[in-house]
Amino acid sequence: MSDSIKVKIVETNLLKNKHPLWAKKIVRVALWIAYSGYKTKGIENIPTKGPLIIASTHLSYLDPIILSAFIPRNLFYYAKKELFRNFLFSKLITRFGAIPIDREGFTRRSFQIGIRILKLKECIVIFPEGGILEERDKLIVKSGIGMISTLSNAPILPVSIKGSDTLFKLRSFFSDTTRLSLNFGKIINPKKIEFQSKNEYRKNITRIVKDAIEKLENENIY
Repeated sequence: MSDSIKVKIVETNLLKNKHPLWAKKIVRVALWIAYSGYKTKGIENIPTKGPLIIASTHLSYLDPIILSAFIPRNLFYYAKKELFRNFLFSKLITRFGAIPIDREGFTRRSFQIGIRILKLKECIVIFPEGGILEERDKLIVKSGIGMISTLSNAPILPVSIKGSDTLFKLRSFFSDTTRLSLNFGKIINPKKIEFQSKNEYRKNITRIVKDAIEKLENENIY
């Protein structure tokens, strides 16, 4: 089976993905209970239509669900291909917009699916650190975000998630302190970034995304 046919099959399955607003409200209530509340900032920065790349920090497997609860759009996201080994679980996460990707980086097919989703004016989540990191001394943004932005010209929304990894930590579970926060930054428009060469352009986008997320990480949400 050719890559183009495989892309078409995955695309067809993905576009069955629907996240109704009432379901998002239920999830937000569940998150409020689970995390003793939550804090958000910059919700007004989220475009309600048009192609959009969401570049978010990644602390927990719950992050795609959390993002979906607060973003009033259908979301698609990249997930490591190991999660697709179980047939039933694969069907479930595909239904909720998951796209398989190698841990080592984007494959040609992953790029094709992502670009196609953006051409359909949908919204895709990319965790530019490449996955959940057990220890993180500093933010490392991989070049995939720059590549897909270069190929699609889609705007990028930087996001910082904090506290999503505390749900199953016993000490945090019994705390009354609000543990979950989401900080949505200003839109990054790749069309306004100076073009020199394709390679430098990708690097510039990657650097700008990294700087934007680091800024969000250092901000306090009251």
